[in-house]
Amino acid sequence: DNIRAKATVSLLRDGRIVASEAGEAMFRKYGLSGICTFNLSRHARPGDELSVDFLPFVAGAEARSFAEGRLRQLQKVGGGALDCTGFLRGMVLPRVADVVLKRLRIDGGRTADADRAMRLVAELKDFRARVEGPGDAEHAQVRRGGFCVEGFRPETLESKAQGGLHVVGEALDVDGPCGGYNLHWAFASGLMAGRACVS
Repeated sequence: DNIRAKATVSLLRDGRIVASEAGEAMFRKYGLSGICTFNLSRHARPGDELSVDFLPFVAGAEARSFAEGRLRQLQKVGGGALDCTGFLRGMVLPRVADVVLKRLRIDGGRTADADRAMRLVAELKDFRARVEGPGDAEHAQVRRGGFCVEGFRPETLESKAQGGLHVVGEALDVDGPCGGYNLHWAFASGLMAGRACVS
């Protein structure tokens, strides 16, 4: 099953941010997906890391005060002790909470003290996944690569080396972020080349 979550996803290389995207991240059986990941994948290399921030509304410097404040508030509302699952409830989806607890080796039934609350918030602010490489082509929305655009006339998309040969869409080395840009390029380049062929 897929899990969708609003998040900010950053691509890290040697500990430095290469690119960052805010939106919806999708966790699938084969790895990370969703618009954020699609847009970051154009920059990714094997060995890079993805940092998923499930709490982008909490500034990094405020993470501790957020964790402690939330813990105090929930304890007050609940009238006493709170377990770690309860601390995460309402902050992230239950299945995300389960994964975070498992990764930190924290039993969800254990009491949520200040230390555990901070560890949970820190993990939600910087949930790491390693980039192993591109996914299967069948899962791709667009593929990079193709003929070098400098070899084609921009008005007609006709090859400069081979007259009468027009190349369009993904066959050219043109790709854009999600949001309809790649579909627009496919249709617009096809129209340009088609009109040039019949004129």
